[in-house]
Amino acid sequence: MSLSNIDRKSFLEKTGLGTAVYAVGGGAALTEAGGKAEPGSRDSTATQYGMRHSTVEWSYSSGKAYKDPFNEVELDVIFADPQGKEHRIPAFWAGEQVWRIRYTPLLTGRYTYRTVATDTSNRDLHGQEGVLEVFEYQGNNPLRKHGAPRVAADHLHFEHEDGAPFLWLGDT
Repeated sequence: MSLSNIDRKSFLEKTGLGTAVYAVGGGAALTEAGGKAEPGSRDSTATQYGMRHSTVEWSYSSGKAYKDPFNEVELDVIFADPQGKEHRIPAFWAGEQVWRIRYTPLLTGRYTYRTVATDTSNRDLHGQEGVLEVFEYQGNNPLRKHGAPRVAADHLHFEHEDGAPFLWLGDT
């Protein structure tokens, strides 16, 4: 496969991330039955799938047009992780009437989420609810297996989120 014909899906498959994190486009979400949830529908069975330490992304399309969407509307998604802790993540305007959300879950299990928009009358953006099912990563990428690098508690070396040593190696 040459670099000229790599798309996002083939890149994710090549890196071992598979289609579990490949975002469903067009603002639609997969449902438990495998169908698509229509934008603006309050389908409580809308389910997204992802892997721990891997970014999941999907979009919301507004049926309501805004003259200046970047400045007129803010959209946040509030995730409740399997332990019940909430995380408020801002979505970003992706052009035209589309907002995208990116989230990297740190735990496996079932998350619930709901959208909160500053325009509460826009049912396509505000009040959408769903589930994010997060599975353990099965590949060999150490950043996916052990989590992001951080400074260790002793402030003398780096480690992954799970405490595994992280070797910082660079060359000029």
